[in-house]
Amino acid sequence: MNILMILIPGGEIEPLLKNEQLGELLINAKKCNCCFGAICAGVELLKNFNIMDDFEYQYDSDVFSGENYVMSKANTYVDIATLKL
Repeated sequence: MNILMILIPGGEIEPLLKNEQLGELLINAKKCNCCFGAICAGVELLKNFNIMDDFEYQYDSDVFSGENYVMSKANTYVDIATLKL
């Protein structure tokens, strides 16, 4: 798999939650150490497919990052934009 990073914006995720092709893509990308970025509902989409199971983060933090990911809760897009990696 030649995907370096997957970025998931916020927005309506309901139609995507049961999309098996999307789930397979995300799971395979994680296996290949792909980087993930998500904001708002995008974070919930990754949780839905268990992509974040071994990411270390705190639920009470607005912006959280690690070796292969950067995530942000709703309405914190300015915070994520100024995050120094």
